[in-house]
Amino acid sequence: GLDSSRWSDPFVVVRSQPLELITADTLTAGDRILRLTVGGILPPHGIDPSSLRIERDNVRWHAEYTASVGTRRLLAWLGRPLDEGLYRVSLAAGTVDGVGNRSPASLVNLYVRPQQAQVSQFYVERVVASSDTAVTVRFSQEPELSSLALDSILIEPYGAIVGYLKRGDAQTVEFKLDRRFRYDARGMVFTMTLPHTFRSTVGNLIAGNGGNVVGWYYAANVLQTQAFPQPWSRSRDPELHFSNVPLGATVVISLLDGIELAQLEAVDPTGGVRWLPRLPDGRLLPEGIYLYRIRMPDGTEPVVQKFVVVP
Repeated sequence: GLDSSRWSDPFVVVRSQPLELITADTLTAGDRILRLTVGGILPPHGIDPSSLRIERDNVRWHAEYTASVGTRRLLAWLGRPLDEGLYRVSLAAGTVDGVGNRSPASLVNLYVRPQQAQVSQFYVERVVASSDTAVTVRFSQEPELSSLALDSILIEPYGAIVGYLKRGDAQTVEFKLDRRFRYDARGMVFTMTLPHTFRSTVGNLIAGNGGNVVGWYYAANVLQTQAFPQPWSRSRDPELHFSNVPLGATVVISLLDGIELAQLEAVDPTGGVRWLPRLPDGRLLPEGIYLYRIRMPDGTEPVVQKFVVVP
């Protein structure tokens, strides 16, 4: 007899799962970026913004821009921030998916929670400056240095703090690094963890969950990278420049929550990268605050920095 397992029908077309909304991430009042999980396959550059509709109390509006993150996550920039409450987000029937099929209508609920009152906390804000001799850190409140024992500060992957003094304003401290250690000039990420007994002058103990940890990148042969002009104007500035990027390194652009939007490889031996800020579909980057970091050829990365996009 014939083995039917060897048969194939050239006229059978296997269709993918229809594109449909599955869930919408909870937002906080004031947010303007909607994050959706979908079924099916998204087009690589997002969907037509007019096919995505947000409704509440008989008021409706559309997204201004969309972008795909992989095949199942969709970002949508809204024309105005959302107030707290429950919304309906719908995908219009006929929306084209990533394989060219038209999808049925689908609907999910979106919850926007109220903004929480900011609690006064003591935590590390950022690294102000770093070298092979010291790292300067700014705190959210003035630190009480008498509550900080040198031997309780942890430096990783290696190193030690041998002293500290306040620099500039009362919230900024310069920590002296032990010169008996050779801080790697090839480039390395260091972290400093402060003890939970460290407190501010108003009596607040330093916050946990990362509030007592700060990281910085040190490479003696790499100058600090800067983005300019700042802010970058969608209507006036032709390009955004990143200075002092080593040859072979990559500028990684992302949203504030870490979702990557672009990777720009440095091919200019003079150490500069130029970029016209655009979404993957070619539209200009919407107004807002974005993050960038430099990924070195060996995979190490410096402290994350920000740039701003304005009209």
